Amino acid sequence: MAFLWLKFYTTINQECESREIVDGQSVKVKLQNWDMIQEICQRLCIYLPHDIVECVVHNKSNAGTILLITLYEIFASKKMKDNIVLFNPTDLEYQFSLPVYARSCLSKFIKSNLTCSEIETKPDIYTNRKKIQLLALAYKNMKITERMKEPRRFRVFRSLASQCQRYDSMKLNDKLCTEKSRIPICSEPNEEAFSDTVITIQPKQQAVYE
Repeated sequence: MAFLWLKFYTTINQECESREIVDGQSVKVKLQNWDMIQEICQRLCIYLPHDIVECVVHNKSNAGTILLITLYEIFASKKMKDNIVLFNPTDLEYQFSLPVYARSCLSKFIKSNLTCSEIETKPDIYTNRKKIQLLALAYKNMKITERMKEPRRFRVFRSLASQCQRYDSMKLNDKLCTEKSRIPICSEPNEEAFSDTVITIQPKQQAVYE
C-alpha cells in the first residue's frame, strides 16, 4: 500500500507543484485539496468515485480502504477479489460485532454516522433529513434482525400460525392427485349395485268417518 500511495503521489506531483496542496485538518482545506486532485485525475483519465472521496473527507468507515483498492485496480491493472470489503458508510458492521446490550441507541447511531462536517458542507435541511431517515431505517432493520436472532431476550413469542408446519400448495395438490389416481375405477357396471327389485308405493288410505 505504501508503494501504491507513492506511485499516486508521484503521478500527482508531475502535474502540479507540492506547494499547491495545503496542509490542514479542516473540511474546507480537505475539500480544496481533493478538488484539485480530482481535476488532475480527470486529465490523466483516472476516475475516482465522488461518493468514496466524500466519505474519505468526512472520515467514514472503510472509505480509505475502498479508495486504496480503487487506486490499486487503476495502477496495477488488476481486479481485486469480490466481497473483500463491502463499502458501507455507516458503522453497522461494528455495531453487529458488539453484543446486543452494548450497541448504540438511535440518537447515538445518528450522531456517530452523520458528522458535523457533512452538515457544514451541505446545510440543506431536506438533504440532511433524508440522511437521517436512511439512518433510522438502517437502525430499524438492525433491531429487526436482533429480535429474529434472540427472541427470548426481547420476549418475542411466535404466533400459532408461524409455529404450524407449512406445506407447499403445488406439492400438496400433486400428492392428492397421485393418491386419487391409485383408486381403482370399474370399467363395467357392478351387478350387485343394480337389483331387479321393484319398489311400489301404495297410496295412503283415507279414514272413513261415520
